[in-house]
Amino acid sequence: MQRYLRLLAGLTIVSGLGQLLLPVALAGASAWGVALGWQREIGFWNFAVSVVIVRTLRANDRPAGRTVAIALVVLQVLAATNHAVAAIRTPSPLNVVMSVVNYACAVFGAIALRA
Repeated sequence: MQRYLRLLAGLTIVSGLGQLLLPVALAGASAWGVALGWQREIGFWNFAVSVVIVRTLRANDRPAGRTVAIALVVLQVLAATNHAVAAIRTPSPLNVVMSVVNYACAVFGAIALRA
């Protein structure tokens, strides 16, 4: 589970940086277009989630780690489905890639939770 949480911490930081530093480029590859306020808010949210993950890792609290991992698996499934629906409606490279990445993270998380 530690590996899963570390992976998600890294991915949320990368996503947050992308939303804050490359919003127009990311939007151009997505079905959703540019929405600077929303993209900035998503970037901020990603950084907040990464703080929760990192603090959970540092606390080395197994029950808290499981709770955070369960929440992240649920979030990954929802985000992946949102990206998949967007990719089906309007083929876009970012939505296709993020759908695959989010579903893969959900599977990895489910496996980590079973271990």
